[in-house]
Amino acid sequence: MTKETQSATGAVAVDVSSADQAFSRPTRAFYIGGAGNLAVTMDEGVNVTFSGLTAGMILPVQASAALNSGTTATNVVALF
Repeated sequence: MTKETQSATGAVAVDVSSADQAFSRPTRAFYIGGAGNLAVTMDEGVNVTFSGLTAGMILPVQASAALNSGTTATNVVALF
């Protein structure tokens, strides 16, 4: 198994209630605990909002930050 296909080895709770949350390394994915939208800065620097996410899903994207503005999903966990 290559590093690109390995499962996550670390995690951190996402808290964008008062400000954006930058990560020290790109995420492998996000676990969405409560339905809503997740706004992120992709690893290449583009901001994007993923809309209509459902509770319990895994969003497999590499992001450098989660953004306060536009994020409505709850109980989000960044996976590394």
